[in-house]
Amino acid sequence: MDKNPVVLIVEDDEVAQLMAEAALLPHAEVLIAGSLHKASNIIRSRPDIAYIILDGRVPNFENEPLRVVDTTHDLVWDIERFLPGATIYSASSEASLNDELVEIGCIRATKNTAPGMVVADILNKKKT
Repeated sequence: MDKNPVVLIVEDDEVAQLMAEAALLPHAEVLIAGSLHKASNIIRSRPDIAYIILDGRVPNFENEPLRVVDTTHDLVWDIERFLPGATIYSASSEASLNDELVEIGCIRATKNTAPGMVVADILNKKKT
């Protein structure tokens, strides 16, 4: 049997983290980063990450105020550099942030739809 793909959830809201993880766990190995700094470290150390679910507003460091989307743009560019084959889902609850993330290469989603979209993609790839 094929190994489950690795999914990184970049989200500072613990409830959203748990909901996404619950939807993904039967189908994927799940990693969680509650800050951009932690996400960047994970991206650099785990070349096997296939999917990223990315909130548009995540603090640079744990327990720090939220940053503007420009900092999240830097993370997207890191992902594209270190994980060129990974699929990035924008999962912000703010439509304008999703628009900005889509402009720089993310697939449009929301916190509620992103986990299901990733599971559907994983299951479709397993069929082929």
